[in-house]
Amino acid sequence: MTVTNLSNNHVTKCGKLLRDFPQQHLAPDAAEWRHAIDVITEFRSLHAAPMSSVRNGLGAMLRSKSLDLGAAAISQRHKRVERIVRKLQRMPQTSLHRLEDIGGCRVLLQRPEDLDALRTRIESRWTADFTREPRDYVENPKDIGYRAVHFVVKRHGRAIEIQLRTVGQQQWADELERLDGRLASRPIPDPSISLKDGLGPESIREYFAAAGAFIYHTEYGLDITADLLERLRLAQDAVVDAGYYARPKGT
Repeated sequence: MTVTNLSNNHVTKCGKLLRDFPQQHLAPDAAEWRHAIDVITEFRSLHAAPMSSVRNGLGAMLRSKSLDLGAAAISQRHKRVERIVRKLQRMPQTSLHRLEDIGGCRVLLQRPEDLDALRTRIESRWTADFTREPRDYVENPKDIGYRAVHFVVKRHGRAIEIQLRTVGQQQWADELERLDGRLASRPIPDPSISLKDGLGPESIREYFAAAGAFIYHTEYGLDITADLLERLRLAQDAVVDAGYYARPKGT
């Protein structure tokens, strides 16, 4: 269904409706709810062309002989509607039309120095397009251990997020997403667990934080200390004991 009214005010109103119903414990009007979902879906689709424009620009940078990053891989994605709604519920002060990651591009780089080289190129070429300062989650990871570098640039009036990750950072994120999906598919899922949002049991969060630190030290050539190895061992034991992972055979 194509929605004709996509003014900022109407988009914000529909986002607010979807955001507020769970908190108010109200049964939504079916037609009103469906219309709000249609508005989000249509608004989401408006990010397709700007996202492709950003991807093409990143591709040109990667093909530049001065960078020589031919092994890098670019992907693009729209944020899923259910993830958009969840983010609005998690960030009640944020309006739908102001979300910065509805459309996004991700570049997977083989080495940390490749990530640094592309980051420098983006900052030198696209600074005027930034909607906010870059966020360095490599040096300053999220509490759960997430590492990457994020930019948000504006194309054709839409905010598009760019994520730069190393191979190890991507493997970490893939494993977190796998566990998140496995926990969500349980017969009675726990609504308080959303690992991609950093929400979950302390044992899981510590396990991924320790694993993220280990990967970071390995990829960036930093010392793997006895304290870090012990932290990782204890974190692994905790998630196994809690039933989130099976204990490896022979241990």
